[in-house]
Amino acid sequence: MPGYESCDSATSFAAIIDRVHIWEGLFQLQAIFRGQSDPEWPLQSQWERRFLHRQQAGLFEPYFVQPHEPDKIKLQRAVLQMFRREVASHFPYEARRSDEQLWALARHHGLVTPLLDWTLDPYTALHFALRHRQPGRPVAVWVFHPTQTLPYTRVWNGEVFPQIDRRQESARQIAQQGLFTRLSHPIFADLEQYLRNMGGDKAASRCLVKIEVQASAHAALADELVRRGIHDLSLGFAGPSENQELDNITARCNRALDAVRRPAGPYARPKVDEELIAQTAERLARQYLASLGPGRARPTGGRAFPFLSPPKPRYIR
Repeated sequence: MPGYESCDSATSFAAIIDRVHIWEGLFQLQAIFRGQSDPEWPLQSQWERRFLHRQQAGLFEPYFVQPHEPDKIKLQRAVLQMFRREVASHFPYEARRSDEQLWALARHHGLVTPLLDWTLDPYTALHFALRHRQPGRPVAVWVFHPTQTLPYTRVWNGEVFPQIDRRQESARQIAQQGLFTRLSHPIFADLEQYLRNMGGDKAASRCLVKIEVQASAHAALADELVRRGIHDLSLGFAGPSENQELDNITARCNRALDAVRRPAGPYARPKVDEELIAQTAERLARQYLASLGPGRARPTGGRAFPFLSPPKPRYIR
């Protein structure tokens, strides 16, 4: 698939999803989906949006180590240890989870984590995209094929971008068919830029696709979600919490995290506008020549030093 698709009706959205399923056969792995109410938002977790700074992965663009990088791992470990201690005091059986499983549990109860939410169901992703949409503005549904075939093997790294754990740990995660990715790169703070840097634009656009859903399709697609029974209650958002104590624990951890200030962004060298420089040089030259007055300056016919005789040709014998 190309890296970008646009749909303006429920029918065209369904047709795009059909093509996604065809590509699932080529990649030999089920695709995952993420909905965002603003197509311009980068693919960043709450942690990355709070502490890190986006860097474009374009050719000849300067890259900088994130200013938060020296303290990031220590801070994440401290937050996770705080959550684990509190969980162990109330739910000892939950504290036996691995770090990745505990992050997933915490994320579904509202903790700011380095996890990015995805779902196996494209229409669930569409629900999240439409949930807080702006009137008249498009939304986005991202498609990610988390393949481990060549040339994508170098994307996966246990520390930087670990493989996706497809186990679902909580009732809300099961209802949403939820999965997570975790990116912890010292430079790139969003998934799209990371994939483009690691695999190149062409490979990234094959495994990561943004579907821009135009406003003209929203009403029909909202009706389709109703027909499919996808709403806040079915996804575990409405009604009482499945575990209010876990909600309280994550709220305390978030308050502790709120005390940490976001570091200033890395220095980015300003871009040089060569066309503007040429226009400015020409304008200043005209002003200078005009200040000399008539008769003081005359065209040279393109020769930089008109008072010198032209060089004699030299031949190699």
